[in-house]
This record gives sequence, structure tokens and C-alpha cells, in this order.
Amino acid sequence: MKEVLMTELTQKLSVLHQYLFTMYVSRRDDIVVASNIGFCLEHDSIAIDDHVYGYLPTSGAFVYQIDTTIKDCENWVKFQHIFTPPSDGLQELVIGNFRTFHTKIDSLPLTDFCGPFLFGYPYDYSYYLIDDVSLYCLDCDTSVCHSAFPQAFTPNGDGINDEWKPIFTPTCNIDSASYLMRIFDRWGNIVFTTSKLSEGWKASDKPIGSYIFYVQYDESGETKKKQGTVELLR
Repeated sequence: MKEVLMTELTQKLSVLHQYLFTMYVSRRDDIVVASNIGFCLEHDSIAIDDHVYGYLPTSGAFVYQIDTTIKDCENWVKFQHIFTPPSDGLQELVIGNFRTFHTKIDSLPLTDFCGPFLFGYPYDYSYYLIDDVSLYCLDCDTSVCHSAFPQAFTPNGDGINDEWKPIFTPTCNIDSASYLMRIFDRWGNIVFTTSKLSEGWKASDKPIGSYIFYVQYDESGETKKKQGTVELLR
């Protein structure tokens, strides 16, 4: 139950750039739990010893994981993280379950099982499906402005993805006086608005669910308008 995927990136990562990792995760119907799913980065490929239970990151350079269980039995869950590598030369991407790396397993109540098969306590199986894995540099092309609009965030006070706001590369020439961001709930009510480019939506008093964002700004003399949906998760 400790399977991982490892692949070599097309280019080594640099501490001078910011990267966006994305994948979609789905629970298997007949497996109890899918938790602590995430990724880490290695400088070199790691040989997996069949006699050693599980995989532990060796570089210690960068590790990220979800410390909660995916309870959605029907839909693909988007896993997304924006980061700057703490060291140069990372080139191996490892995707898996990191419950042995200072994480925990959530025990699910019977109502959260997706299928008919139940395994014995502590339900620490973590089988799942993944799709559309990508990792790309947000600011490697210094000739144009790049922007990213994360599709989910988790305002739970853990210091990771605690607020939502657009991400612009340093090459963007944005007129801060023209900036406007608004967040709407599913009924079209405005729940947050700001004209400060650096201010994000913390949503500390809002329930989980889908919200609509609208962002308008002038970049290099051209007015741009962006809108879409963002998932508030806990």
C-alpha cells in the first residue's frame, strides 16, 4: 500500500523561479481511504528497496502533502500547489502517499466509504487514481506577463494556501490603481472586494463550496478581465 510514482523532469528546477504543480485525484470505488497524497522533489532518482516498507524523501529539499482524507467518492479532486524550490537542481518528481513522513491517517466513519469492501482498522490504505499531472514554471519567460488563478484554497490557518488571490509574474506591468477583485457566492452576492493588488481573500467566516471570482486590471496599457470559479476547502 506504499506505491509511488517517480519521473524525471524535462529541466532541473531553479530557486530563481516559481512553479505550479497540478494533478487530479480520485478515490477508487472499492478502497476505504485516500489520504496524505502529495508530491516531493529529489535531486536524483531513488532506488526503491522492496524490503523497506514505504518511501521516505531523502533530499529533504521539498516535501508537500495533504494531511486530510479525500472523501469525495464521485468527482476528481484538483490538487494544486505553487512553490519556489529551496535548492537548485531538483529534477525528480515523486507522487505518492506520505503517511510515514510526519503525517496522519484519518479514520473514516462508515458513511464515508465509497464501496462495499471494508478493511480492518486503522483503514490506512491509500489507493487512488491520478490524472493530468503537470509542473511548469510561472516566470521562466521574462519577455511576457504571466498570471495564474488558483482554483482552490484552504483557509484553515496552517500557513499553506490560506488566502486566494491571482498570481502575477514580476514581468507584469500592472497599474495598481486600476486593480479590482471581487468574490461572489453561488447566489451572486458579493462576499469580498478589494482594490489592493497585494490583498487576498481569507474567507475565514465563509462556508466551503464554490465561489466566483472577477478580476480586472490594466497591464501595459491594456485592460484585462478575468473570471472563473474557486473552491473553498477546509
